Amino acid sequence: MASAASSRSVQILLLICTCFLLPLSLAAQGADDKNSVELVDSQFSFSFDFSNESSYQVGDLSFEGNASRQSNRIDLTCNSRGSIEPCEGRMSYSHPVAFYDDTGALACFSTSFTFLIFADNDSAGDGLAFFLSDYPFKKVPDSIGHLGLISETSTSPSQHFVAVEFDTYQNYWDPSANHIGVDINSIRSSKYKNLRTNGLPGLNGTMTAKVQFDNTTNMLLASLWFDDYPHIDPVVVTYVLTDPKSLLPGQVEVGFSSSTGAATELHQILAWSFNSTLAAPPLHKAAVVPATETEQTTSCMRRGLSKSQAVHAFDVR
Repeated sequence: MASAASSRSVQILLLICTCFLLPLSLAAQGADDKNSVELVDSQFSFSFDFSNESSYQVGDLSFEGNASRQSNRIDLTCNSRGSIEPCEGRMSYSHPVAFYDDTGALACFSTSFTFLIFADNDSAGDGLAFFLSDYPFKKVPDSIGHLGLISETSTSPSQHFVAVEFDTYQNYWDPSANHIGVDINSIRSSKYKNLRTNGLPGLNGTMTAKVQFDNTTNMLLASLWFDDYPHIDPVVVTYVLTDPKSLLPGQVEVGFSSSTGAATELHQILAWSFNSTLAAPPLHKAAVVPATETEQTTSCMRRGLSKSQAVHAFDVR
């Protein structure tokens, strides 16, 4: 009897230790891997490492303006540091992506991308934006200085978009020369966070960003890591999309847009992954691979982690 009781006590102790240590292990693993993306019941995903041409099909990418594909990256604007001419460019996924389905169910999505902004001096500009928009998002005329998203001569957009901007030039409507902002059909950010404050570096160098949308809370969450300064905590901006289905259609275009004016800099996308709980229209079937718990999550990404599937974005440095 004493031996059986002792054995049961050991089993209980082991169970308690396992229950306590496993969450800590998952949290530590997620903190070490900022590029992993967790979603419950993932239905659609893609993951592109632009330094590895075998990781993507050129036909899955659409280019406009000065955007171009290089051997190890995507240039969104002019790819010469000596170029002083105004440029604008856009690179996007060439197929429609579901934002909500015929039943009205919204997607829960997460996207992660590594990018480089190279500025020669403090007067560089203008920055880049990740966007969701009408599909297809038609070329916008006279959009130099407006990140290629909206015409300089228009008071209202001709197309719908929601974007996260990484802005490096202070126009009269901007809060600062270095900020992250959430844009809703306008380049006047609805919510933003200034950089180059409290010890934060500016938008210059290699960075990794993650943009997530929670279909339960309608929360859009954008996180930015400074890859050249790994000791600095990520900068986070959140914004609740009021009535998301009035902002965007059921099928959207997703991608990146950028521009330069009199001030110039390089805007390069090094890697990009996208993961959604809604299946895409049957134009493209992407593989879904397991990943670990992400550091920054919203509620639809925390449920049932044991059943989740995700895309792993490449850490390009």
